[in-house]
Parts: sequence; structure tokens; C-alpha cells
Amino acid sequence: MPRKYGGMTITITSLALQRGTRWLYADITLQIQPGEVVVLRGANGSGKSSLLRAVAGFLPLAEGAVLFQGKKLDLQDADCPVRTSWYAQSDGLSGAFTARQNLVLMAGLANQTGDITDMLARDIFGLSEFLDSQTRYLSTGQRQRLALSCLQFNMGAGAFWLLDEPNSGLDAQGRTAFETALHAHRQAGGYALMASHIPLSDTLPHRVFDIGGAVL
Repeated sequence: MPRKYGGMTITITSLALQRGTRWLYADITLQIQPGEVVVLRGANGSGKSSLLRAVAGFLPLAEGAVLFQGKKLDLQDADCPVRTSWYAQSDGLSGAFTARQNLVLMAGLANQTGDITDMLARDIFGLSEFLDSQTRYLSTGQRQRLALSCLQFNMGAGAFWLLDEPNSGLDAQGRTAFETALHAHRQAGGYALMASHIPLSDTLPHRVFDIGGAVL
């Protein structure tokens, strides 16, 4: 069970999305508590990625709203009370920068000093082997590990991770590293909503929400 952090719930209420003239879904309602990981499941084309993008503010809602403590939540607003981290295949990394330079940049964007010493001391994603290589020369798995490691600049209370297939291209070691970071985030009171066709470990507390049916 997630720890209790004062009931600052993120609520997706009566959300509806359209793709052209087709309704993806008409009434998605979901609550995410502090310290909770929710995994979206559904068939290909069911709208998992679209739901994540809508919550992030990248897609317009046909109906419904995203709320925080009962008020509409705009994750694109600079004054938003929730700090959001987004992960998708378009990872936002600069291919011309080294892995180290990308980390410093991401740390700065997260309103930190750009000091990555503590992260590298832990180095749960094994970045040391390619830290000074240009990102354009990294393998798909290495680049994914680098992008996921940047989530650690936004962890814990008030931080919301929106993740689209974050573990799909990782080997077993990479998946373990990702789950370690995700577990630390939830233990510190963070929120996480992710789409994944790869099950999380049974040792990592999480809840599954089926886009096409009831909460499991």
C-alpha cells in the first residue's frame, strides 16, 4: 500500500477523447494517490498513449477534466502545483550532446543546479560506461536508460511521472534499474501513470487500470 501523504489526489474525471470522428472512450474516471503507481492496459489502438498525452496537456479533451485537490490541473502551466516528467520514445535528448551533458541539461531544466554528482554516485542505470559518448552514437537501450535516469531529477511529493512504454526496450538489468527508480519515487510520495505491455514485478506495488474495462 502507498504511504499516506495528506490526500493530495490527482483525479481524471469523466474524460473523453476523440480521434477524428471516432470516440476512443467516453468516460474514463481514475484517481491517483500520492505514492501510487497506476499501469494502463489495453489492446493496441485502445488509446493508452492518447490518454497519457491528454493528461499531460498535449491533446485536447472532448469532455472531462484532470483535477488536483478539486481544481483543474494544467500540467503545461508554469505555475502548476504538480511537477511533471514525461517519457516517450521521443525522449527529448540532444544527439549532439554527450550523455553527461544531457544529464546536466535535464538537471537544470528540473530547477536544480545541474550537479549530477549524487546521481552518478548511485548510477543505478549504469551510465558510467557511456557517459562521455555523444548521445547520437548510443544504442537504443543505452539512450533509453539515459532518458529514464533523468526522471530522478523530479522525484517524490508533488512529482508526477507520465510514462509511455518506459520498459519496452530495456534488457533485464535495465528493467530492474527502472523499477528501482520507480519504487523510490512512490516511496517518497510521487505519482506515476504509465502505459506498458510488460508487467511490473510483483514486488513493486502498483495498480492496473484497463482502458477497456474496470479497475483490476
